[in-house]
Amino acid sequence: MAAAARQATIQRLRRGWGRAYATDLVDSVLVVTHDAPALLRAGVTTVIFSATDSAGNTAQASARVQVVYEFGGFAPPLLKDGTASIQQGRQGRTIPVKFSLTCSDGTAVTAAVATIAVYKVLDAAVGTVDTTDLMVDAGNASSTGNLFRHAGGGQYIYNLSTAGWSAPATYRIVVTLDDGSQHAVDYSLR
Repeated sequence: MAAAARQATIQRLRRGWGRAYATDLVDSVLVVTHDAPALLRAGVTTVIFSATDSAGNTAQASARVQVVYEFGGFAPPLLKDGTASIQQGRQGRTIPVKFSLTCSDGTAVTAAVATIAVYKVLDAAVGTVDTTDLMVDAGNASSTGNLFRHAGGGQYIYNLSTAGWSAPATYRIVVTLDDGSQHAVDYSLR
């Protein structure tokens, strides 16, 4: 029986949010370790969980953990809840695209990297868009390309020029954050 115990293998290594456990035919309790840092950065981190039984057999499992910022929604003139919302503006104007970011404890995030992309909505009912990013063609004046600038207090801003865009039409403004999340709002020109 002792030989069988030494040949036992870890049957399962299961993971859940923030913890993992392993089962084994012989050992009743296995210690599971992980390689996660004490503080995860914003974005996706792959965490490796490992367990070893008394016979030296090991098993590993991994989990992708995503840490995201608290997105405060879009600020006027865009609607706060960007999902399928439509505001109207005039052709040739500048739209201030603004939002705020915080940590889960309410602390302002001041060093996030946020980029903007704009697509023409071809069919609002179906949600199809032209996959050509209009930022290149729209003549937008920004000293930082498609990057938002931090304006203090966790607020980010990009002054988006609509010069050269056709009207009437609807455009989808997409904000991509360095935590891997995206936020979008539709904006119509008349």
